[in-house]
Amino acid sequence: LYESIRVIPSDDKWRKGYHWTNKDCGVNVKVNPDGRIAIVHDVISTYVDNIPYHIEEKNTLNWFRVFWNDGSYPGDSESNTCVENGCRAMVDASCLCKTAIIESVVFTDTNVSKVDVMSHLFMGALGPQDGSTAIDLENGVIVHEMVGNIDS
Repeated sequence: LYESIRVIPSDDKWRKGYHWTNKDCGVNVKVNPDGRIAIVHDVISTYVDNIPYHIEEKNTLNWFRVFWNDGSYPGDSESNTCVENGCRAMVDASCLCKTAIIESVVFTDTNVSKVDVMSHLFMGALGPQDGSTAIDLENGVIVHEMVGNIDS
C-alpha cells in the first residue's frame, strides 16, 4: 500500500511521490439498506484530496448486488444491526464494514450436478492451472484435477 504525497521532500529518495505506509490496507465496503454494497476507501486514514469521489465513503454511489448467505446482511433488521456484525453504522442508514477473504472447499468429490455448481459457486475464477487434467462429468460440469485437487 502506498500513499500519494503532494509536497515532495527535498531528499531525492522521496521524489517519486509515493512512500510505504503502516495504514490498514484492507478493503472496506458500505452495505446499504437494500443489501447492495460499494467498495470504499477510508478518507480519514488517507489523503482526502486524492480519493476519487465515487469510492469515498460518504459520497459513493457505486452500488452493486451481492449474494448474502440466507439473504441476511448487516443492518437488515433491528436484531441484525451494523454493530452486531462488527461494522460501523453510518448516518445514511448504511453499514461500513471491513472485509475478509475466506477460502473454503465447496465440494469434496465429483458427485455434483450443474444445479449444485450454479447454486453454490457465485464468483468467477482464473482459468484452470497449466498441467491440470480436465474431467467431463457428462452432466454439464467439467472439473479440473491438479495433483489430486479438483476445481470445477
